[in-house]
Amino acid sequence: MDLQYDKMNILSRKMTHRESRQIKVGILCIILGAQIGLGNYIAKNESAWVETPNDDPIWSSEFIKVISFGHLPSTIDGLTIQAFLDPAYRRIKGGGVTALYRRLNRVSDLDPAYFDLYYAGANVLAVILGDGVGARDLLLKGSNFLTKELPGYPEPFKAKVWSRAWSLYVVLAYVYLFELEDLNLASHAFLEAAKYSEAPSYLFHLKNRIEKPGGRYEVGLRVLNTLRQNAIRAKSDEEVIKELDQKIKNLSVAQFIFEINFKFLQFQKRHPGKTQAQIWAVFQQRSDPWGGTLSLNKEGKLITSTTFEPVFGLH
Repeated sequence: MDLQYDKMNILSRKMTHRESRQIKVGILCIILGAQIGLGNYIAKNESAWVETPNDDPIWSSEFIKVISFGHLPSTIDGLTIQAFLDPAYRRIKGGGVTALYRRLNRVSDLDPAYFDLYYAGANVLAVILGDGVGARDLLLKGSNFLTKELPGYPEPFKAKVWSRAWSLYVVLAYVYLFELEDLNLASHAFLEAAKYSEAPSYLFHLKNRIEKPGGRYEVGLRVLNTLRQNAIRAKSDEEVIKELDQKIKNLSVAQFIFEINFKFLQFQKRHPGKTQAQIWAVFQQRSDPWGGTLSLNKEGKLITSTTFEPVFGLH
């Protein structure tokens, strides 16, 4: 039986289970933090400790439905609790996905309408375990359900369980921005969130800022400056502040290059009939604020001799 719920027959039972899930998931997120600390402690002090393997066996969703013997909602709750409370989870380094992602992905196969699983699961994956790829994939799966399948569900269910659908895109934007460092995709996620009338007003202001020419650079710099101010208030290590300063400079150079090319394009429009080389010959600016020399490349774009690295995927 497909747990898109056999529609109206088990709607009431599903709603009852979801009321308790919202409380359970909130408690489990808190417990998971303590469990990770305990797991790390045990791993350091117990030689026989074995971490959850990457090839953790995953039963198919169809097999789980069969062995649940008609108690699938309870089985799903049990699998969710098991997934969140495994103390072997550790924060990952260098990319990859965690065993937690694979287990949550299995639960979402069983119940694709499980909003709290996508929302809370992605937060735990990204913030606690550093699994940005797993968090992104889980949220994209939820987004796919939201756009393609949820419209066919009864209105009471949508109003009760998916009333904060916009928040999935906010978490997705966080994942893209801070875990995967892609401001362009983060901006798209913010724009999706702002489409919902019930979304907070700040998302509409953010949407307007993002859609301005160069607005994404402005948003990125605001984020970096806020992080720097927070680091100073928290008396963070000097290396952290230096790294943020370098990122601010890199993004500032990228913003300048975007803006000077925008000005150059407008200048071209005011001088129709002239080649780019002729226009460049009368264009006033020849250097950037960091002392770098501007020049016109083969593609007809202005570049600078000042070296800089992409930040948040912006060049």
